[in-house]
Amino acid sequence: MSDSPLYISVALLPSLVSSGSLAEHCGAVVIDTLRFTTTAVQALSAGALTVRAVGEIDMAVAWAEQSSDPKPLLCGERNCRPIAGFQLGNSPLEYLVERVDGHHLVFTTTNGTRALKATRLHVDCVLAALVNRAAVAEYLASSKLSYWQLIAAGTDGHVAGEDTITAGAIIDHLLAFPGNRSIFLDDSAWLALDCWRQANDLPNLSSYLMKYLGAVHLMQAGYDNDILFASKLDLLSVVPRRIEIDLDHHVFHRLC
Repeated sequence: MSDSPLYISVALLPSLVSSGSLAEHCGAVVIDTLRFTTTAVQALSAGALTVRAVGEIDMAVAWAEQSSDPKPLLCGERNCRPIAGFQLGNSPLEYLVERVDGHHLVFTTTNGTRALKATRLHVDCVLAALVNRAAVAEYLASSKLSYWQLIAAGTDGHVAGEDTITAGAIIDHLLAFPGNRSIFLDDSAWLALDCWRQANDLPNLSSYLMKYLGAVHLMQAGYDNDILFASKLDLLSVVPRRIEIDLDHHVFHRLC
């Protein structure tokens, strides 16, 4: 574990991500709690070989058609709904061992996969949600990088409460993690931490998240149980880490 200082920044939207030379020395943690990053963590935990994230539907279809690997599964959503012709949607409850074990997955979603465009220059990139909060925090604590940005995907271009809370939950665990590193937070990181601590003091985290717009959209589409799953703190130990980036394709594998 490095004992150099660790600087944590939070971008409450992808448009607020640092660019240029700073990003080239920085790691990125992308958060889309409802639901892409939660679903990606579950998929890799269930045995999926890789998660390839792309911004648009036609890009996902084109990749699947020309892939030299065994035909990957097309996964994702638009406006919370499964995409016609895709094998799987964006509900983590769909990603069972018997469905995805041994498969490559190609994802495109409304917010989460598009947020990855902001990380093209970052030297490392992982996916985070409440379900793998502790594992991600411990990965950051052990990293040789001195600067990490936690990037919230948001909802339709607006700040998402659940993503802000997840960023704060990661920071809270990071501050409690044993080690010799000094940790410095920017103002957005402190704001996220305060939001998490307020939410964590309440008896039911899932009910708290249901007031936010992303959860409201999911409930209107009948995905209440996805919110319950996404609220299960530290349920999984997998950290999806980027192993390849090619234009708008970001490929993640399972890092335990």
